Amino acid sequence: MYKYLLLNLVFSLVLIFCIAVVKPKIFRKRLLLVLAGMLLATAIFDSLIIGFDIVRYNREFISGLTIIKAPIEDFFYTVVAVLLTITLWERSSHE
Repeated sequence: MYKYLLLNLVFSLVLIFCIAVVKPKIFRKRLLLVLAGMLLATAIFDSLIIGFDIVRYNREFISGLTIIKAPIEDFFYTVVAVLLTITLWERSSHE
């Protein structure tokens, strides 16, 4: 029933990895600002493409929780993408 939510478990494991390997200094105001901006953009643009019927979700596979019109599962990808990008950046800049 919650196929996308289960898929996000994989992304959550990547998130945990990122948090575990990156030094705490990345969790500053800039990271939070970038994350907030990306989550806002996700909410707006995902809702627009859903509202204009460009994308449809099979209700059997999502939890039903939404922010505006975007399923909550869409936000996992944004969080992981931001943290993974910053993790890779931090790792490469210290080598």
